[in-house]
Amino acid sequence: MTSLTHLPRHSRASEPKGPRRICIATPEVIGPYKCGGIGTLYTTLAESLAEAGHDVTLLYLRGSYCEKGSMDEWVAAYAEKDLRLVPLPRPIETTIDGALCSVTAFHAYAWLRDNPFDIVHFPELAGPGHYALLAKKLGLAFGQTLFVVGTHGPTLWVRDANREPLHDLYDLENDFVERQSVALADVVWGPSHYLFGWMREQEWQLHDQCYVQPYILPKAARATSDEHDSKADEPIHELVFFGRLETRKGLELFCDALDALGARIGSDAPTFSVTFMGRNWQIGEEESTDYIARRAAQWPWSWKCATDWNQPEAISYLKAGGKLAVMPSYMDNSPNTVYECLGAGVRFIAGDSGGIPELIHPDDVDDICFPLEPEGLATRMQEALEVGIRAARPAIPFDDNEAHWLAWHESVDASSDAAPSIPDVSVELIRVDAGNTDATCHVAWRSAGKDCEADVLLFLEEHHRIEAHAIERLRLAAARSGADVLTTFTHQFDPDASGDVPMVLSTRIPLGGSVAVGALYNCFGRGPVWIRREVFEALGGFPEGARSTEDFVWGLCTKAAATGFRVEVVPEALFSEPLRPDNDTKRSPYPDHVATLRALARALPGQLSSLALVAASLKRRRDTTTTRKRSRTATSNPVDTLLSAGRLLADRGATGEALRVLESAREIAQQLDRPVERVQVLLLTAYAHVRSGDKKAAKHVALEAIAFSARSGSPPSLFEAFLRVAEITSLIGDHETSSQLYL
Repeated sequence: MTSLTHLPRHSRASEPKGPRRICIATPEVIGPYKCGGIGTLYTTLAESLAEAGHDVTLLYLRGSYCEKGSMDEWVAAYAEKDLRLVPLPRPIETTIDGALCSVTAFHAYAWLRDNPFDIVHFPELAGPGHYALLAKKLGLAFGQTLFVVGTHGPTLWVRDANREPLHDLYDLENDFVERQSVALADVVWGPSHYLFGWMREQEWQLHDQCYVQPYILPKAARATSDEHDSKADEPIHELVFFGRLETRKGLELFCDALDALGARIGSDAPTFSVTFMGRNWQIGEEESTDYIARRAAQWPWSWKCATDWNQPEAISYLKAGGKLAVMPSYMDNSPNTVYECLGAGVRFIAGDSGGIPELIHPDDVDDICFPLEPEGLATRMQEALEVGIRAARPAIPFDDNEAHWLAWHESVDASSDAAPSIPDVSVELIRVDAGNTDATCHVAWRSAGKDCEADVLLFLEEHHRIEAHAIERLRLAAARSGADVLTTFTHQFDPDASGDVPMVLSTRIPLGGSVAVGALYNCFGRGPVWIRREVFEALGGFPEGARSTEDFVWGLCTKAAATGFRVEVVPEALFSEPLRPDNDTKRSPYPDHVATLRALARALPGQLSSLALVAASLKRRRDTTTTRKRSRTATSNPVDTLLSAGRLLADRGATGEALRVLESAREIAQQLDRPVERVQVLLLTAYAHVRSGDKKAAKHVALEAIAFSARSGSPPSLFEAFLRVAEITSLIGDHETSSQLYL
């Protein structure tokens, strides 16, 4: 990538193309979901494109989930704006066995395959477009569709910005599909040069179709020039911290600067007040509002917190007059708070971090942005209080920016380049009957692989059914991607069903060629596996020590990916197999995992090779067999299934969805009269509130779990409730209650 410019007005096109069929796939849509930046941007973009006459579909990736109202109501509301709102269908007839991020990508790919568009937008976060993008790259679909990926804040950037460690394996899975989404997209855009710079430092693959373009600001949020000018000479009498009350947004820095400002004005009667406006959060072990109260003990001015205002209420308050919004963020990509202040004519100052300076007119940056240290911020606030400050102008006028977006959509060419020719490589199918013994299969595959002279080896077991077009599709995928190793989706069918077309019970969808994730579980696929013969020989065949077909395919793919060979997943079910129960659940998986990790260790530098073996113990800390357990207990208690889903969603940060799932679990447990499970639901609900930052709700529900458990008369349940609630109250910083419960 040589440079970053704005989206080109024309791309391989000399004239506008007229109305286009455009799909915007997003996990957030204004209305059914309480939106952050992604939802605001994509909803506004959709409305602008629809007003311009395009045929626009909003594909809501959370399906029928609503935080407010009903989906039917929102579909009707958007139809009045000439927008089609489609909740992503998630058929329940077949179990989808894959990573959490992959399941959404699978359903999005399936829907788009049946609904053609000229242009499709996806965010990079959690990779919802991963499989669709991969299908186009491999030549399997979407030859007349342009895929556009927006960069808003990938998972590892968020962790870095919040100064947090990686929370779970989900973070590594998301990181892989996010990187893949950017690498595979036809066009990548972002609102700031800053985030692209961060991606370069993290060695993301950025091609020459990467562009910087600010978000479209809703028309209702744009002030007139008269509104901007009317506040120029109005004195400032209130400082407003504007943003979530957390470290990343600069809360501690703001308080430090207020201390410095207090020292300067001394005993003089203050002529201003302070407001902390944003969602309550946590500073270390302390609730943010408590932290503020403690810091404010010595301040001579009045202060207050406003933690429950929505966006219109916040902007209305800031526009009321005499306010200065202060945004001392340590790390931000392209924050909505800055857009909103620029659009509304609100006077503000902001830290010179991340992509913030890029949003402000170059002539205004020095007056608005300050260095991220207390004295510098104190000086800037003191100047604003004493001599005033003008409202900043945007770097690009909002109307011009919207026109640029519309012109690009009207002129961009969605057709693909001509597909490369497919070489006529020879393929040897190495099919063996394992005789129910994985070791036998392993030996047979190794032996056959050594004796084969074909260009490509396709290893599969006797029970695998192969689709009629499988070899053709694999040849195409290998030619288009340059992959050395290919695995595929695999259908699993009912072995006892009659008929030529058995019922598909589940579909395995491997994540892909991630070495980091592959060190913890088999994210590549369990077989069949397509591999170039010379690569198979270079790897020395299958690794020694594994005891199952899945594990030695895992070891082969791990070693291939770690040594620089390209491992890809073909996002089509080209093979099927009978669903087999896992009858060997008591066998320790440790030897198989270690066999795979030894293969990985050999690919790492000597001093780092031992780190690979640590993954075997880390794997035990995460339940990587959840989906298998679910398929083995298809007729099990539905409350257990909902509890598992609720925990996964809470761990992932989707706390609103988690709480909705847990409410369903509570209702079912109540109907079935299962008090022990009702206690478990309450405890997990409290945990979801902890994850959301709502400490009061967490404590209330946790104590409710103890009270209900006591009424149910189950000593083991009551004992567990006391322990779990002690842990929860400790997490939210209520150590006194926690100590009493432990005692």
